[in-house]
Amino acid sequence: MAEKHDAPTSSSTDTGSSPRGATDGAVAPKAIIKNVDMSEEMQQESVDIASAALEKYNIEKDIAAQIKKEFDRRHGPTWHVVVGKNFGSYVTHENEAVVGSEECLQAIIRVEKTAFAAQCTGDLFHPEETVGLISRTKLMESTDIYTWLAGWISSPVSEEKQPQGDVKINIICPATDVHIRKYSKQMSILVQETPGLYRQIVEPYISAFPAARTQWVTEILEGRAEQDKVLFSSPEFVILPDMKWDLHTVGSLYLVAIIHDPKLRSLRDLRGEHVELLKSIRDEAYKVAGDKWAIGKGGLRLFIHYQPSYYRFHVHIVNSNYQDSGAGMMAGQAHLLEDVMSLLELSSSIFESLTLTYGLGEQHGLYEPMKAAQPLI
Repeated sequence: MAEKHDAPTSSSTDTGSSPRGATDGAVAPKAIIKNVDMSEEMQQESVDIASAALEKYNIEKDIAAQIKKEFDRRHGPTWHVVVGKNFGSYVTHENEAVVGSEECLQAIIRVEKTAFAAQCTGDLFHPEETVGLISRTKLMESTDIYTWLAGWISSPVSEEKQPQGDVKINIICPATDVHIRKYSKQMSILVQETPGLYRQIVEPYISAFPAARTQWVTEILEGRAEQDKVLFSSPEFVILPDMKWDLHTVGSLYLVAIIHDPKLRSLRDLRGEHVELLKSIRDEAYKVAGDKWAIGKGGLRLFIHYQPSYYRFHVHIVNSNYQDSGAGMMAGQAHLLEDVMSLLELSSSIFESLTLTYGLGEQHGLYEPMKAAQPLI
């Protein structure tokens, strides 16, 4: 950092262009630079740009906007400018990027990725051109129909510092009509599934579920896919990262335990004899999370979906601090593993006789028959 010094408001004289409050023929005040990490040439350029903005505008936000606009034009985005008498700032920065105040105030800065505009989808990928919003992608994993990639938005620096990618790209190909319906915008309702409705409507639906929809699970369980990702394996189940996770950010850790036994399809198939299996999943999940990411007791949220997205019994394993996984952890779909075990210990066949309430989107295959079967209130 340079020593505190005065800098003229013009590169040729101390007078420069007269900012607000200066009269014709008067000497303009000098700029006082308190903290700097720029070349002398760039410092002078900063002073000149600020002086011109002060001369042109009277409102502080307009002055700031003009300075930012000029710096973005000359040096590329993105510059941040604060103008005012009582503002302090502290900015983490690259060399030759900051002229700021010594005064520091505590601040919280949240940087969030906004949704891509629908009209921009055609501009996402143009690897041979410079106009693509996503400049590079890297394959993370692929199954028979599911592929996910890391993508970087037009910056080599970003790729170096964020190996997990600026964005995570999920691809389903070939996508069936069922996939299209699942990911289409849709309204949802809550339904009550009695044991009778399960036998009459849901169980036949599960039995008719196409085997091709879970071929990717079979490939994993039989050791033909994603074996480098498997974190734990036994004759009863495997634990590996879920495709929702970027494989890097521990705060959004998302694993899945998949059961080998094909007769276990959903929550309804669980009996008291399965409690030890569920405890083993919990214990191994904590062992993996503790050994690899130092996550201790109470640091994981383990839950089971009903209805699940595929009918091969599995348990979701998520960092308990992760709050942004969408509807998947909401009441009406997620059942905490500890609660499930407690219920099974109370009654071995409780999920055979329990009425379950859950949400269904209007594109789900069970939506129409279950909606029609609901009692009138």
